[in-house]
Amino acid sequence: MVGIDFTFSNGDHTLLSSLHYANTAIKNEYQRAIESLQEVLEKNIESPTYEAYGFGGVPDWLESKQVNHCFALNKNEENPSVNNFADIVQKYLDVLSNIKLSGPSYFHNILQKAVDKAKPIIDGKLYTIVILVTDGDIDDLPQTVELLQEASKYPISVIVVGVGDADFSNMNSLDSDTGLLRANKQSDPTMRDLVQFVPYRQLMSTPQILSDKILEELPEQFETYMRNAGIKPEFTPEALIKSLTIKHLKSLGGGLL
Repeated sequence: MVGIDFTFSNGDHTLLSSLHYANTAIKNEYQRAIESLQEVLEKNIESPTYEAYGFGGVPDWLESKQVNHCFALNKNEENPSVNNFADIVQKYLDVLSNIKLSGPSYFHNILQKAVDKAKPIIDGKLYTIVILVTDGDIDDLPQTVELLQEASKYPISVIVVGVGDADFSNMNSLDSDTGLLRANKQSDPTMRDLVQFVPYRQLMSTPQILSDKILEELPEQFETYMRNAGIKPEFTPEALIKSLTIKHLKSLGGGLL
């Protein structure tokens, strides 16, 4: 499940300075980031399915002309599925001129869709990876943290890919490297770490480091979910599990959604 940021902070897509500027000769940073994800993930995922959404913009094909925080890039809200990452890029380019950049930047709408999809899955056979490609800060941090608390109970991981050079301090705070997330000091923490932040521009010139960063936390996040859910992987030792990349997740008992 991929979400692309169409907030106005990206800049008018017709201007060269925009993160969404694209023509046949120039690939923008969103295109390059998604293609990097394709190179890393598609070769490691067995039998994946894909859904592609936009957020923070006003799509002209929808009846409502208000900002929408979760709309299907294929224009089919009932079936937002796409074929692969290359199809996501193509759908993104196809609709770019039909979306008015707006705001604010909310994550929780797409995350709620992921939670609703993952909640009925209780046997560990499917695992949802949510990828949010965004240019900066979010405006619903408390709601996002609260929803991540719920999501941590279900088979979900979230990869936030930062494009551009904005302040990504809130994105780093979502990545639980220094402690599990809490909505506030009095609230319960998430049950596990489920978010990885990837600063694309900093790493795009070093493909191997970028690849390692994208994959870095997924195996342990998956293994922790399985343990919390009381689902025993088909084989264990923990040290081996921690060294695995996504292509091994299915052999541990989970596919990818």
